[in-house]
Amino acid sequence: MAFRKSEKVVLIGNSHAAVAVIETLRREGFQGHLTLVSEENLPVFSPTALPYLFGSKEKRSRCLRPVEFYHGLSVIQERAASIDPDRSQVILESGATLHYDRLVLSTGASAAPVDLDGASGDQPLTLRRAPDLERIEKRAKRSRKILILGGGLIGLHLAEVLSGKGKEVLVLELKDQILPGLVHRELSRVLIDHYEREGIRIRLGSSIKGIHDHEAVLSSGESVGADLVLAAVGIRPNVEIVRDTKVAVREGILVNERMETNVDG
Repeated sequence: MAFRKSEKVVLIGNSHAAVAVIETLRREGFQGHLTLVSEENLPVFSPTALPYLFGSKEKRSRCLRPVEFYHGLSVIQERAASIDPDRSQVILESGATLHYDRLVLSTGASAAPVDLDGASGDQPLTLRRAPDLERIEKRAKRSRKILILGGGLIGLHLAEVLSGKGKEVLVLELKDQILPGLVHRELSRVLIDHYEREGIRIRLGSSIKGIHDHEAVLSSGESVGADLVLAAVGIRPNVEIVRDTKVAVREGILVNERMETNVDG
């Protein structure tokens, strides 16, 4: 269903999807009212770009869109707590409500958590938003031994950056190759050789059981030094906002070929 030019459109989440919707509506001559609800400060960064900004002093130049992009629409920097499709309302964390004619759910995903049985002390840090990057940068400055959970793109890039700064880096990948699902097993072996020549240690078929006093206990029972533990083990869709509604959810929010949910609006 096309958007009518006079509609009130509310977008929840400042993701790639939200940017695409805003750009498309502007290109199509939309003259209604656009409201963006996002708890993140502007401008925002693509989650996949964050590892490349580690230690960079020019972070603003690598944002998803400049601040000027958001001129001409209402921006509410607050968390959307829930939605009420029957009343066409978004309920903000403050208790305030927003009425909409059309609602765009562009809530994106969060870093998948790592559950550590009986873990004490610091939990693994994840990288998904700009504040996460700042937190990791500060911790890394005073850390010598860094353990990275996950041998995917983000985990391996962080390993390269941190190793280049003189840190001792160990990467744990639960599967039997790095970059699982992205490269062939033979290429994975070639890449492991490359990383290890750069001083990055990689353990396949290995995970972590707990952290205590700068020591991490691996699934094998071995203990390794870990001043800082980073987790890059994937993502999970942000679907909590529709959990108590009629919007259909499976692994994520279910949509049709037009990216519409089963609920009108």
